[in-house]
This record gives sequence, C-alpha cells and structure tokens, in this order.
Amino acid sequence: MLRIEHVSKRYGKKEVLKDINLEIGPGIYGIIAPNGAGKTTLMKLIATLLFPTEGSIYWNEQEILSLGAEYRSILGYMPQKPGYYRNYTAFDFLSYIAVLQGIPHDAAEEKIRTLLTRVNLDPDDRKKLKNYSGGMLQRAAIVQALLNDPKLILLDEPTAGLDPGERVNFRNMLHEMSSDRIILLSTHIVSDIETLADRVIFLKDQTVYVNDTPANIRSILDGKIYAVPQDYLLPHNAKVLEEQPSDNGTILRVCSNKPLPGCKLLKPTLEDVYLMIYGIRK
Repeated sequence: MLRIEHVSKRYGKKEVLKDINLEIGPGIYGIIAPNGAGKTTLMKLIATLLFPTEGSIYWNEQEILSLGAEYRSILGYMPQKPGYYRNYTAFDFLSYIAVLQGIPHDAAEEKIRTLLTRVNLDPDDRKKLKNYSGGMLQRAAIVQALLNDPKLILLDEPTAGLDPGERVNFRNMLHEMSSDRIILLSTHIVSDIETLADRVIFLKDQTVYVNDTPANIRSILDGKIYAVPQDYLLPHNAKVLEEQPSDNGTILRVCSNKPLPGCKLLKPTLEDVYLMIYGIRK
C-alpha cells in the first residue's frame, strides 16, 4: 500500500503540487494532466528523488524516507528522459544496472534476457544504444525499471516513441504484472490508459482533481456528447471537442448540456473528459 498524505511541493514561491492525498493499492493507476502540471514532480517525490515541502509518503505505513535502501529495493522507476551510456550495448547497460541494484549475476542475466524478449529487443541486444531508435530506447528503459521485480513501478511517459504494435504489447505486459503490485503510469496521452488503468487520477490546479475508475469518469459526460454537422446551430454553451472528416462533410464532436435534436448521441471517452477539464490544448 502506498499512501500520500497532504503532500505539497514548492520551489521558492512557485507551488507545483498542493495538498496531494492518495491511497493506492495493487493495480494500474493512470496519472493524467497536461505537460507542466506536476506529474513528473509527483513521480519524483514517490521515487525519493525529490522531497516534499510539506506532508509525507508512506509504504505499508512506514515513511519512505526512513526506509532508505529497503524502499528502493521494491521500487522500479522509468524517468521521463531516461539516461543511458551511448557506447554500451543494451545487454551490457542492463547488466550494469543490475549490478547497481545488487542482483546476482546469473539471476540478472536470465531476467535481462526474459525482459528483452518480452519487449522485442532480443534481436538487437548487442547493438550499441547510440544506434537505437527512440522507441527502442524507450523499451530498454522499461526493462531497466523492471529488472529487480519491483512491487512499486513508476513509469513517466513510458509510451513516447513507441509504435502502435509496441504500445499494445506494453499494455498487455502491464496487465500481466498488475495483480500483485502497484503500477503508476504518468502520461498526457489519454488513449494510453483508456482501457489499461484500474483508476485514473487527473491533476489540476496543483492538486488531485479527479480520482476514480475510467467508467465512472466517462459517465460524467453521459448524454452530453454528440456528432453534429458542421453547419448545425449550436447552443451558446456547447463546446466543440474535435472535428472529424466524413463522406458528408466535417462532423463535429460536441459536448452540450442541452439536447441537440437530430444529432447522434455518442458514448463519452476519457479524452472528452480531458478536453472538458483542460480545454482543447493537448
């Protein structure tokens, strides 16, 4: 169990996070907000790379800063911008990370090979990292976060650069792992966690704005999302979320509190909620 209690983070007079309160058990949790809204800061606080200005974070009711190496031994962390040694091969780099984590050599080699195969990097494990594409580097970074079989996994924008097939493979892998561990996935790409997360946390105004299941969050807009012809006269407070080309001209995806006669009612998505919370900026 991870518990975040009244955590705030300030840099001088700039408040980045304000009174964050969360209780998190096993499963997959998506943390959603636009870039610059505090997602990475929250992840770094949980990873003990930053320290709260106020409040505390607990793992199984013990403050993480007092646990030291014991806490880091159950933690797997993939930062938003992973570091790597350009002239190392993927296998050598991951072997080096395993040494730093105190994983015995034979166990480390077996774990590295298993994980490289799982993320489809095994054919390229002897290539130098400087010759990897951005997506390949992301997959190598995912592997390093999982080497020590962590009980708490923090993944900051992990799908950046992954092609659609690898995104699906990544989602499947997380599903397989999530029954007995906590996985926190930070992203501004809503589709990454639409069907993946057990709960979704929206950050806004430096604090937790929504914390609920995807189904409950989508239900906020039940009966309010319509497909509308471009020339339809919209009510004053209706909001256009997206323009979609069709054979019959442009169709607008609209959120309206008032019924729109003659327009098709649509099922809301998490992205609809995102756009209503944060505006069209994505």
